[in-house]
Amino acid sequence: MAEEYAMVWGAEATSNDKMIAAAAHLIPLFIPLLGIIGPIALYVLMDGKSKFIKYHAAQALAWQGAVWLITAVIAPIVVAVTCGFGALLFFAFPLLLIPNVYGAYLAMNGQWQGFPAVEKFGR
Repeated sequence: MAEEYAMVWGAEATSNDKMIAAAAHLIPLFIPLLGIIGPIALYVLMDGKSKFIKYHAAQALAWQGAVWLITAVIAPIVVAVTCGFGALLFFAFPLLLIPNVYGAYLAMNGQWQGFPAVEKFGR
């Protein structure tokens, strides 16, 4: 039995598409070290198979790239400039993971919608 995938932009997503696309968003929540590698792997593996999965993998990758930029580059600079008071920003880090859950929700509902800041990635 051949697996069905959404091959064109805006097509109805199959249950396989929805599950794998949601996984692209949820991988960073359960395996943080795969936050960027997981969506890249799905993007490459689904090349030529599913535009829906590629779109959501690109969304997850763009968001995780932004999260890693904020936590690895910008936050330490703020901490250094504020003589340590900026360390309070790290308590807000879990808030950066909320869009992952939202992206998985969109994927499970078969929506071709992404995060406002990175929606054009993956089209």
